[in-house]
Amino acid sequence: MTDVGGVLTTSIAGSVRAFSELDSDGKKRRTLHWLMTGLRQVAKSERLDERGFEIAARLVEEAKFVNQLDIGRSKRNPSKEISAQLQLDHDVEQATILVSFRDKKGAELARVPLVSDRPNEFIFSQYLGSFAWVDNETVKLKPKGQGPDLFAQVPKEG
Repeated sequence: MTDVGGVLTTSIAGSVRAFSELDSDGKKRRTLHWLMTGLRQVAKSERLDERGFEIAARLVEEAKFVNQLDIGRSKRNPSKEISAQLQLDHDVEQATILVSFRDKKGAELARVPLVSDRPNEFIFSQYLGSFAWVDNETVKLKPKGQGPDLFAQVPKEG
């Protein structure tokens, strides 16, 4: 273990080739395994309690490695009947910004994808401008920078 300017660095043995041949689920499991191996080394070296790390790893496993994030606050439509929440679904090969529409009771009506790309926080930050209802059925995500506005509509019943 090396201390470089207050940052501890450790090495974990593993094959990049074998990792690249794993399916998405395998990559998630291997990444968590490597992360926990490194955290345990740091915890031992620095005499830290590793229980918090173990709990976090268990929660990741219990969530079946699903990485979903709500972006900002949900917004109610003008009639106050439906709310829309921007979400980011982050997977190994693809990340998707979508809108989750919910009724007054919080039941999810639909999840509508807006844009998908390779997972990269710098690529996705450009999409995250203003988010607002256009009317009672349509929301708009206006990008920070260049690019077209993105729209999603509440699916019609039936």
